[in-house]
Amino acid sequence: MTEQPEVPGSRVRPFLAQKMSALPPLTTTEGDFGRPGVRAYLLTGGRTDSGLDFETMLSVTAEGHYVRPTMAFERARIVDLCTETPQSVAELSARLHLPIGVVRVVGADMVDAGLLDCHSGRVGLSDDVDML
Repeated sequence: MTEQPEVPGSRVRPFLAQKMSALPPLTTTEGDFGRPGVRAYLLTGGRTDSGLDFETMLSVTAEGHYVRPTMAFERARIVDLCTETPQSVAELSARLHLPIGVVRVVGADMVDAGLLDCHSGRVGLSDDVDML
């Protein structure tokens, strides 16, 4: 039996001794770009900041209805969901199975483009004792 040469660092980090072919291949399915987080990053362009809160209600504008046939994927689904009744950012996140941060950024982009109207609640609503 021939003894295998020791790979440098194999005692410290045994995973380095594995060959790359032994790792499972990355598979890409519709809606999945191979690694978790990559799809969300692509949808938002890496941005995480937006002006929308999770309770902000979104409704479609006339421009949004007009441009709808040219939209694809998440933006088209957002327009479809907000057509009949306004939807909150949190509801859209749940229905689209997307992280709420992604919906906040994409929704804010659509508001800036004039495709959606933004209906925010009163400032400090969570501190209103009468509301509670």
